[in-house]
Amino acid sequence: MRKLSNYHLSTTFLATFLLFLLFSGRISAQNVPEVTDFLPKSLCSNNELIIQGKNLDMIKGIQVGDNVVPNALFESNLTATLVKVDHLKLPNLTSGTYDLIISGDNNFRDTVGNLTVKVLTVGIDIADNRNTVCEGATVILQSDMNNVSYEWNTGETTRSIEKVITVETEFALTVTDADGCQAVAEQTVFTLPNPTASISVAPSPEICSGQEVTLTSSDADRYFWSTGDETKSIVKTPSETTTYELTVEGF
Repeated sequence: MRKLSNYHLSTTFLATFLLFLLFSGRISAQNVPEVTDFLPKSLCSNNELIIQGKNLDMIKGIQVGDNVVPNALFESNLTATLVKVDHLKLPNLTSGTYDLIISGDNNFRDTVGNLTVKVLTVGIDIADNRNTVCEGATVILQSDMNNVSYEWNTGETTRSIEKVITVETEFALTVTDADGCQAVAEQTVFTLPNPTASISVAPSPEICSGQEVTLTSSDADRYFWSTGDETKSIVKTPSETTTYELTVEGF
């Protein structure tokens, strides 16, 4: 009878100990976030990323490769079972495949899968590369990308636009490719007052035939004489009464 009683006690103790271990394991598993899925697996940088799982409200950080997603992009959409990352517009992100990593308290860190990201970039080119022009000048602006759709803040939907600039003007362009990926570019065109042209003549506007005369423009950025010269001063020896015309551009 004693042996039977001792065996019964040992078995009960072992079962209780195993239940304690299982129960303890279940508690520890609930102390970390667990990702069961994320969608989409391939996305544009301007798309929303949805992460599903358990205990996701315990997430303290999200990384795409070495790029840390700002908390503001996911904390407002953080629940125990779902996280929505508004966009992945990260400064060091380029097109490629990255590890999607989550982190939490007590140095918890888990790579939950691979995420393929497409990053679209666009720029605005200006004819003659001049973003400062005189009032009333015409500028041509063009996207540096082809084979995408275009939407300017001026309403045009063509790759290039032509505009007369009378005041400082900000241009914005949104492009969308065949996958729905988007990029935005901005360009400001500045204006300067039109210069006033004047000509000084030395030694005098009245000279003898064949005498040398120097004509000098007032200050400007560029000079266009009717003679074809493009310098501030020109030296001529007219043999008869001659009219010289000057057009200036500039600052």
